[in-house]
Amino acid sequence: MLTRSSDDSAALTNVQKLLLAAGAVICYGLWHALRTSLGLPTYPGITTSLTTQPFIAWAILIIGIPLISLLISTLVGRVRAEAGLFCCAIGLVSLPAHGGDIRNALLDAGSPAIYARLAIEAAVLGAIWIGASLLFERLAGKGLLAPSTNKSDEPDTLGDRLTVVVLQALAMLVVLMLLCQSPVKGQALATACLAGVVSSALIHQSHAVRGSVWYIAGTMLAGVIAYLYTGLFSAAGHQIGDVRGLLAGPSRVLPLHYATLGIAGAIFGYWTSITWHAAKKAKAAEAEAAA
Repeated sequence: MLTRSSDDSAALTNVQKLLLAAGAVICYGLWHALRTSLGLPTYPGITTSLTTQPFIAWAILIIGIPLISLLISTLVGRVRAEAGLFCCAIGLVSLPAHGGDIRNALLDAGSPAIYARLAIEAAVLGAIWIGASLLFERLAGKGLLAPSTNKSDEPDTLGDRLTVVVLQALAMLVVLMLLCQSPVKGQALATACLAGVVSSALIHQSHAVRGSVWYIAGTMLAGVIAYLYTGLFSAAGHQIGDVRGLLAGPSRVLPLHYATLGIAGAIFGYWTSITWHAAKKAKAAEAEAAA
């Protein structure tokens, strides 16, 4: 049974932070157990793309992401509506952490077609996360989780949501273009996380819509755009494992990097912006009362 979440607009308490940390560690353990029991990735430290893995890799992601998110929500559901998704995304880093980097993908493929496969992989991973997020939205609507808050009581339109998805993707691309200057796996994961936090926090400040799903969708869209652009216009250098061109930075980040720490960062940035909105609203109310 999921526990009803507290007010999303409130800042995290120390206890809530500890619960989230514990949830992330538990999720990491669960994903690590699944990964090792199934022998994934096939070649640790080298294999990078899910397109080169057996179908079981996709199966555990399709089933495991919503299932593990729901399971961990029994512990962290009172912290935030999307806390289960957040912990699951962090725990899933076990898979890319034991894989390779973009250089391995390019050298293994030996063809610029790898960028198209990476774009498809990012799109499918995005669809899995969007599906899980919409499930959590449904649970929130039924009162099993607290509803996501918004800076306005006005309903979001489809145009608002699509605008946020596009702006989130563009913001991700810009941050990664500036920060991801190396294909090293650790830097790719770290910059994906930072880009997710910065992008969703900034976009939510100016274009707040209810639910983190739209910021998650934009995060994964950034990867799709980067791979397609690089494959079409800047594929030179793939023979030596080098990523070049305008969107080299975002293309150095693998789909599983976007789908783990990138998504965790986007959710955290969304929470941060909600807290900022609440603080501004409270300050304005105090000023009005004092007037």
